[in-house]
Amino acid sequence: MMAMIGVVQVGKPENLEAVKEKATKLRSKLVMKKERFDAYLGQVIE
Repeated sequence: MMAMIGVVQVGKPENLEAVKEKATKLRSKLVMKKERFDAYLGQVIE
């Protein structure tokens, strides 16, 4: 799957673990730049 993915943080990340779980499942379907998705999630400030 080719995708344009972005991460927007507003306030405290209440569901970060759930997002990371879903990201793991979605990552396997991405065709290109899988590491960019990880980098975006790594920028979320807890």
